[in-house]
Amino acid sequence: MIYLFAAGCANPCDLAPAPEMAARRANSCTRPLSARGFPPLSHSTPDDSDIRRKRIKIRAWRRGMREMDILMGRFVDATVDSLPEAELDDLEALLDVEDDVVFRWLSRAEPVPPRYDTSLFRRIAAFHTHEKPIDL
Repeated sequence: MIYLFAAGCANPCDLAPAPEMAARRANSCTRPLSARGFPPLSHSTPDDSDIRRKRIKIRAWRRGMREMDILMGRFVDATVDSLPEAELDDLEALLDVEDDVVFRWLSRAEPVPPRYDTSLFRRIAAFHTHEKPIDL
C-alpha cells in the first residue's frame, strides 16, 4: 500500500493511504484561481474592495520596469482609494499590459489603442504632465 502525507494533519508525520488522500482532496474546500493565479474576489463587501485596492497598489509598484513602477505607483497611491469599481477594472486591465507598451503610450511614442484609451488612462497621463521639473 502506498502512503502519502495527509493534507491538513496536525503532525506532518501522520501518513494516510493514497485512496484516503484522494478522498480528502476531493472533499477539501478550495477556491478556484483566476487566470492570473489570484483567487477571484466578490466585490460585495468592503473588505474585498480593500483587498482589491491593496493588490492593485502592490502590482502598480512592482511592474518590473522602474520607470513604470514610478509612473503607475505614484498615480495609484494618490487615487486608488477614490476610484469606483468600473475604473478599478480598467486599471487592472492596464496593469496586465506589458510595461514597455504602456510606457510608449504614456510617452506618446505610440498611439493608445481604443480599448485602453479610457478616461482613467488620460488621467494617468495628465497626472505625470508637468510644465517644469519636479523637485524630488
